[in-house]
Parts: sequence; C-alpha cells; structure tokens
Amino acid sequence: MRTASRYFYLSYARSTPTLEDRSVHPDHWVRVFFGDLHNAVLSLAGRTGEVGSVDFRVPTATDWKLELARRIGVAEVFVQLLSPQYLTRSWALSEKATFHARMTAARTTCAGAHLQPVLWVPISQHTADDGVRAAHALAPDIAAYGENGLRALCMLTLYRDEYLAVVNRLAATIVDIVHRHPLGPTSAQALVVPEPFAGPFMVAVAAPTLTTLPPGRRPTAYGDGSTLWRPFGNVPALPIAGYAAYVAEQLGVAATVASLGPDGSMPGPGAGVLIVDPWVMTEPSTMSAVTAAIEHLPEWVAVAIVVDETDPEHDARGAALATSMASVVAASGQRHVTTVRTLDEIVEAMPFVIATMQRRYLRPFPMRGPHVMDPWQTWHTR
Repeated sequence: MRTASRYFYLSYARSTPTLEDRSVHPDHWVRVFFGDLHNAVLSLAGRTGEVGSVDFRVPTATDWKLELARRIGVAEVFVQLLSPQYLTRSWALSEKATFHARMTAARTTCAGAHLQPVLWVPISQHTADDGVRAAHALAPDIAAYGENGLRALCMLTLYRDEYLAVVNRLAATIVDIVHRHPLGPTSAQALVVPEPFAGPFMVAVAAPTLTTLPPGRRPTAYGDGSTLWRPFGNVPALPIAGYAAYVAEQLGVAATVASLGPDGSMPGPGAGVLIVDPWVMTEPSTMSAVTAAIEHLPEWVAVAIVVDETDPEHDARGAALATSMASVVAASGQRHVTTVRTLDEIVEAMPFVIATMQRRYLRPFPMRGPHVMDPWQTWHTR
C-alpha cells in the first residue's frame, strides 16, 4: 500500500445538540469510537501515526469539502456509522458518493469489501437498504449489537466486552482488506452536497466591503460584498459565513448566506444568525442598518460580534469599536448575543445556535422566562 493512503475514513451524521445536556459534545461517543477504532487498527497493522480520518480531525480554517474529499481519496476503507439520520443527511450521503466514485475510478473487483457499515443505533435489518443488512452482518453473533447498536455498547460499561469485540472485529476486517486488496490513493473533487430539505437557516453578515472601508483600513480581509469577509488573519480558506453555512449543511439544514439588507432586514424569514464586524461602526449608513436590525431582531435570530484580535489594527482602534458595538447591542436589549474571538469558537457554537434558533422559530409562541437557555451560553458553559 502506498504510504500516502490511510486505512479508513469514518463517516457519520452529525448530531443535533440536545440542549438539556450541555456536559458533552453532541458527537462525543463518535469521537470515543473513532479513537478506539484508530488504536485497534494501529495495533493490528503495526503502524505508527495517523491511520484513520474523520471530519473533526480536519483543521477548521480549511475548505472542508475539498479537504474531506482529499481524505476520502486516500482512505482504503469507508466506515459508515449508520443511523436514520445518516440515511437521509445529504452531507453524509455525499461523502459516501465520493467514495463510490473513487472505487469506480479504481476499478476494484471487491468494491463491497471497502465499504464497512456499522450499526450505530438500532435499525431493522429487514430494511431495503443493503448497507443496513451489511451492518447487521458485522456481528450477528453479538445480540446486544443488533438490538442496541454500537453507540449504546460504547456508552454503557455493562457492554464493554461486546463493544470491544465489535471494534476489534472491524479493525481486523479493515487491516485485512487494506493488505490484501489496496486501492491506492486517487484524486477526488470537492464534495457536492445537494441542498438539504430542512431550513432555511439565515446567515446574515454585516461587515465593510472594499468600497466602504474607512480611510487607511487594511483591505486584506474584505471583498466586494460583506459575505466575503475573512477575519482572523485572512488564514481561512472560506469567508466566515461559509463556515456557518457548512455547519448547517452537516446538520441537514439548508443555509442562506447574504449581506444584511441596507434597511437592516434579514435575507429572509426563519431562524438565523447575524454575524457582525465591529468595523461597520465607521460607516454611518451601514451602522444605521445594523442598529435597526439589532433592535428589531426576533427571538429566533442570534447575534455574533466577531472580534479579530489577530488584526494588526485591533489594539489601535478595533478593540474600541468592539466595545462600542457591544454597548449598542446591550442597549437594544438583545439577549442572544456573544462575542467570538476565533474561528473555532464560532464553528463550535453554531450547532447549538442553529438548534436553539430553529426550535424557537418553530414554536407557536415566543419562548420566555428563566427556563429558556441561551444558545451562546449553552456552548460556552459546556
């Protein structure tokens, strides 16, 4: 096998956060399983270093669709954690389609062996889906696996022996396939993710453009439109709004990205988030629109004030603008607001924001009272 290959890629459907339990990451058990499978493959293969890939190992500031396609393009075995969400989520299905295209290009005679579905939660083996039947066939002799799914076995110490038996069996299968029938790395295009059915979720951006920057302001992070704003040292491969949209897509939610309207209007009805660059305060008409928007935002739209402390002009002027913007928001009485200082922060927070705002939007009456959880606090107190 070529050294550029990885033994496996783990594909799963990202979980929608349950706001009642903020103590663990929504996909905590996926992360535990990946670590256990990775270690088992390492041990059996006698290798060191990285032998597996998964989306949460991808650096935040990359183009996820390009990077995930690249990693799928060097994975020998495609491991799928099957759940009802996996069978319908467009992002997960696009990962699978990318691997299928890779096998077609490789013209392998044992394509089925390179797909290893795992029963993550219980799904009837009588379904018409071939992958579900194959997932049951991974461990037909372990009743708890077929009855409860591997997630339950991973969570409960009562099933520790059964869990490790399935993990080790899967690891042995992966190693055997890689050594006997290697695909070798192939090039892959970026994931093409069909628009999800749920949503829409509005991602509105209020930021200067190249034509509205104040005199002397560095143009590096800006573009012809507000949605092209790339804070944090211009390192990200995508504008900040693109990452918010990617998180929504992973959760099966269609995202609409647009600039805040000149009159302070959101790009459309529905749940959403308004991402604000404090430098809009230097342009009176834009600041007027932002102020109008914040004062009239419904309960199902959150606000994120982005403070880029890597900006060379932050200390000289940016910090003061951020403080002023926070004061404007506080004066409006807007409750669902936070200040984020890194790209990782907003990406980690977005699943909670999307879940909270969508639930608010879909309720027949506004949610009020001390029992209501703030989405930003939900993330920051994890």
